[in-house]
Amino acid sequence: MPIDISGPNAPHTPGRNDGSQVKPVQQEPGQQQRESGRSSVSDTVHITDAANKLNQLEATLDKTPVVDSQRVEALRSAIEEGRYQVEPGRVAEKLIALEQQFQAKTDKK
Repeated sequence: MPIDISGPNAPHTPGRNDGSQVKPVQQEPGQQQRESGRSSVSDTVHITDAANKLNQLEATLDKTPVVDSQRVEALRSAIEEGRYQVEPGRVAEKLIALEQQFQAKTDKK
């Protein structure tokens, strides 16, 4: 079935092939609507419990600092005072574990 499109805003009704177009109808606002400025149609929105919980979680995360300032200051002091000890074995273990996580994610794709 060929579809005749005569422009980007041309309305089309599926199944009509007689070349006629459907024109949308706009109704003028009633007296009460003009005076109040409100629409005569009301919409309602219902937010689920899951959405409420997500909003609460998002608010909690917004309050949580990205960086643990106390830990950063403790490490800074330890480095400045020469008390910070690097454990090469532990660093290597963490790097290997991180690489394994990356590999597992790429294997799933």
